Amino acid sequence: MISGIQSIGKPYESIKVNLSINMHSNPAIITALVFGIVLPGDKITRQIQLHDETTNTWSVAGYKSQIQTGSIVADTGKLFETDDYPVTSKMLNDGERKKKSGPVVSMDKAWFKNDSLGQTLVYELYTDGFRETIFHFYNNDIPPELINYMDLSDKDGNSVSNSLKQKYLPGILKYARPVAARYFKSKKGFVLGDPKSRALKVYGKPDKVSITGNIEMCRWEFQGEEYQEHKTKKPLAIDSFGYQVTMFFRNNRLIGVIIHNDIP
Repeated sequence: MISGIQSIGKPYESIKVNLSINMHSNPAIITALVFGIVLPGDKITRQIQLHDETTNTWSVAGYKSQIQTGSIVADTGKLFETDDYPVTSKMLNDGERKKKSGPVVSMDKAWFKNDSLGQTLVYELYTDGFRETIFHFYNNDIPPELINYMDLSDKDGNSVSNSLKQKYLPGILKYARPVAARYFKSKKGFVLGDPKSRALKVYGKPDKVSITGNIEMCRWEFQGEEYQEHKTKKPLAIDSFGYQVTMFFRNNRLIGVIIHNDIP
């Protein structure tokens, strides 16, 4: 049994591990119980199984490390939590999800609104209530590209055109469930009307930027620690298979958000 504490610098404060190495096979199986990974404001507990292929190297959340006489020295890298809103699972499960406006039907979505704010939150749900996509927008100023991204269909389940989505979406909004204003502030603190500079501070330089009329669309794409297609120097989303955030700005002010979590 090897144990030790090694400071590895930002974004981690420290990491404490217990390592149990079983040499019953080649390569050896290394079971690492990693606890006390402290990020600014966060504490994460996890158990990770890794293979050591005679190189004495291993990975935690995709970052190569080395076993060195009871301590771990990790390469620089970051983990971060994905964003969401304080909507509970009970709220998502209450009420009828099917909503209809003209020929356009919304399925497998939970709709919430606040008339005082003039805003709507939409949760597009996958199997077992997995929060696949979240939309947040002003009711009277919805970016067309945000509407186009939303999965809406006809009565037979066929996807409808973007023009039909844009025409009939306002009719669906009236069926949204009224909720308190506190649900429209994300866990990372984002609210509509925020300056673009705040998004850049949280997420860094966008991976994609496009401008349509007077609306700027910025998109950030992150790999998840659960699945990585390629090596990256960007932060990894905790407990995620992939995470994308799209924000819409007019005059450098936030007017719409799409948060997408890749399905397992």
